[in-house]
Amino acid sequence: MRYCQKEGIAHFLFVAVDLAVQCFPTLKALSFEVMGDPETGERWLAISADIEGTVNTAMEANDEYTKRWLSQVPWPERNKIRLTFNII
Repeated sequence: MRYCQKEGIAHFLFVAVDLAVQCFPTLKALSFEVMGDPETGERWLAISADIEGTVNTAMEANDEYTKRWLSQVPWPERNKIRLTFNII
């Protein structure tokens, strides 16, 4: 959370979590980690969603999440929080 406060994106973290819950109905867990690219110095909060389901349903849910994320979060803030999913 410290990273999000420092970057001024704490509100958008709550948006990301809310969207994940809405878009991935089989969501089992979320984990968070600040990651970075040593070549560019770019940093972001990585959200990893563990979900159940098929590849097709996961891709559909991810498409919906991405559509909503892009419509609700401005650039460059949306690039500072990134979601990935793992089918378990």
